[in-house]
Amino acid sequence: MTDAKRRKVNRRWRSLCDDGEGGATAVEFAISAPIFLEFLYGLLELGRVIFTQGVLMYAAQEASRYAAARRESTLAEIENVVTESFVGISPGPATLTVAPTVNADGTRTITVTIQYAFPWIVPLFGIESITLQANSSSLSG
Repeated sequence: MTDAKRRKVNRRWRSLCDDGEGGATAVEFAISAPIFLEFLYGLLELGRVIFTQGVLMYAAQEASRYAAARRESTLAEIENVVTESFVGISPGPATLTVAPTVNADGTRTITVTIQYAFPWIVPLFGIESITLQANSSSLSG
């Protein structure tokens, strides 16, 4: 390639690459990227909260069905059912409450309440966790 052709190609290449904004694109990216990343983080955390709430509802339903079907079940057995129903979440920050109630017609209603301290991946504004709750009731004949 001759020297004149090379200069012409270099000039053309520089004109294609230089948009004349002098770094404005980098500044715009620096302003918009954190906002976008925080929005993405919020979506991921919202998905985790919804998933955890679904797992808690499932565990409460399974525990109330178990307690209603087995009238002589102990609290330890019901807690075991809840722990086995926790798929994808840690059973550590969960609190279980079982409340059997005898109805006027002699039947029994079992109410299971699970409270769960949901930990954030990154605590925001000093909030380490939020409390999620799931309830389920089953009628035992």
